Amino acid sequence: MRTICIIVFMLMPVISFAAGFNCEKASSPVEKMICSDNELSGLDSDMAVTYKDAAKKAADSLPLNIDQKLWLKNTRNACKDAACLKKAYQKRISTLKKWNDPAASDDMDIFGNFTITRDNYLHNPDTNKDEPVKTTDCLTIKKSKGDKIHFSFILIGANGHTCGMDGEAVLKDGAYAAVADKTDPDYPKDCKLKIRIKRNTILLEDADDGCKSYFCGMRAFINGVEFLRSQKTGRECEQF
Repeated sequence: MRTICIIVFMLMPVISFAAGFNCEKASSPVEKMICSDNELSGLDSDMAVTYKDAAKKAADSLPLNIDQKLWLKNTRNACKDAACLKKAYQKRISTLKKWNDPAASDDMDIFGNFTITRDNYLHNPDTNKDEPVKTTDCLTIKKSKGDKIHFSFILIGANGHTCGMDGEAVLKDGAYAAVADKTDPDYPKDCKLKIRIKRNTILLEDADDGCKSYFCGMRAFINGVEFLRSQKTGRECEQF
């Protein structure tokens, strides 16, 4: 009889569903709610997989990381019941699946001042060590004539090296291509900057680092830098 009871106990389902986080460390009411609900736990796992896939495909994963933390804090953790959590997860998974997609052709909410703060470092000559610092990149986009925009950005690389560029860009083949400054005789011919508008981010593309050599310090770069479209500020980029 004892042997039969042990076998039956072993076959009983354990109430510890597979979530995208360690349920043994669940501490908040929301986390405990997720871990005790099979459907919610499954949705959390699905979201974790979808998030990793979106991050892997992104040129710059930092905007996605920031947006995910904001979603957890302001949307998921604000839920008080399972129905709210289910709806929140379903919507988030849908957003993550389309994270790297281009913006719709009629999506013109691209004007404003965007910033993103990154982990960086400065070299301390006294200690001969690289010391961690926070630096902020900025981008300003304004409406110009016709299908053109005016842009300016300041990007900060390692050891305080920067990229600074401004000018006009015209819509071409789904991205804004910078117009060469003909008044500058030293403007590099291989500088083909593109500003690509995506669903959630604005991506800077510098093919073959053609613009970097002229507009950036040695430890700074342009290609692959992304700004989160939802993170706007009142100050223009030139003011930073």
